Amino acid sequence: MDPLELVELEKGIKMAAETDNLTVTKLLFPLCCDNSIIIDEAFLRACTRNSIRVVEYFINQGVIPSQRHFEDACCYSHNIELVKLLINHPAIDPSYTRIFVQSKIRNYAVRSAYLGGNIEILVFLLADPRVQKESLQDIELQGHQQWAHITPIMKEAIDNQKFGLDGDVYHQGLDVIENIQN
Repeated sequence: MDPLELVELEKGIKMAAETDNLTVTKLLFPLCCDNSIIIDEAFLRACTRNSIRVVEYFINQGVIPSQRHFEDACCYSHNIELVKLLINHPAIDPSYTRIFVQSKIRNYAVRSAYLGGNIEILVFLLADPRVQKESLQDIELQGHQQWAHITPIMKEAIDNQKFGLDGDVYHQGLDVIENIQN
């Protein structure tokens, strides 16, 4: 395939994926299914842009979601059905954690959900026994006024130190979320 054609094909499938255009995705997928980089990027765009039909199509075509796809869906999609679809895929480990600076272990899906301000997704993740819980005190947000992406819900929870995700404090955190929603 001509490199120029490949570039146009890549643009087309990415645009189709992020706009939830299943018809165009179905037309272009066979032409670029051998290029895992293009498919991965299109899949990621579908996850972040709430294109659940395209995500389902990719999965049915054998595309395997990654932790990054799941984490980005938790942060950006605002679609609980998309998160449920991904969390139940065998390739996704809901308890997956990452080691950050100072050896802090964090569940990045949970962190992504509250960074994105996705209360419904956050409540879903916190209620799932497969998701490893953590304490917000473990999340280095000192000086959070400087962080533009901190949501008002996060700031309130951190300032009041009422939003824990471990042990008994975990249930108190769920109560705080419910009160904020109401």
